[in-house]
Amino acid sequence: MQSIQDDDFDPEECIAKFDLEDCDPSLSSGSSIQEMAQSVAASLTPITAAAPSNAALWAEMNAANTSVQNRIKDLMQSDPILSTFKGKPYGIQVNTTTFRKANEGTSKVFAAIIDHILTQSGAVQTQTEIRSYVAERYPSHSVPKDWTKPLRPWAIKKVKDRIQNSAAPISNIQLPKAATLSQLHNAAAATMERYKNGVLTFRPVVEVSDSSIVINGIAFSIGENKVKGRTYKQVRVSMPELLQALIDK
Repeated sequence: MQSIQDDDFDPEECIAKFDLEDCDPSLSSGSSIQEMAQSVAASLTPITAAAPSNAALWAEMNAANTSVQNRIKDLMQSDPILSTFKGKPYGIQVNTTTFRKANEGTSKVFAAIIDHILTQSGAVQTQTEIRSYVAERYPSHSVPKDWTKPLRPWAIKKVKDRIQNSAAPISNIQLPKAATLSQLHNAAAATMERYKNGVLTFRPVVEVSDSSIVINGIAFSIGENKVKGRTYKQVRVSMPELLQALIDK
């Protein structure tokens, strides 16, 4: 391959030649040059580190997750307690998961959705109506459309506290441990439907013995009933007494 540099190439011809005496006298001193440099630097837009893109952030999260898993593997070998499980007839699997931290706006939006669902008016609304309601309160934040993801621990705690401190029928809502916004919405809507149709739901503390059934501390005696030569144990209680026991908690 032929060289890109010609044989008669002279580097000195490429070097600019100048004489300080030919320059502006006002710039001849070191201090003046320094002042000019500072002035130019001050006029430039500061360069700041840009926020990582989604792809870069996920790559960093995956790398962090791998690093933590490798560290756990090392601890399983070297830690005086964890290393004792190596000779056991069973294994221990530890999984780690990285997740994006929710910013303040996101947590406020989720809290607003939960608060509105756990009202008698919000429970009967559609997801679109609830999202519109929250969007009006927080116009600068996006309202999630995917309600199928499990709620974070702080959100689960908020839901439990709201249900426990609410009046009927909201206080009768029951949720699985790994609840989603969709499950919360469906449970609230179903509770309101039962309430509208006159169906009451209770979560009493019931204790059963050979002689009585105790509901929320109120005892009902167990008697015997004979039918066609056979004896059956039974409890006979009026509806007002039963309802009073179920409500008394």
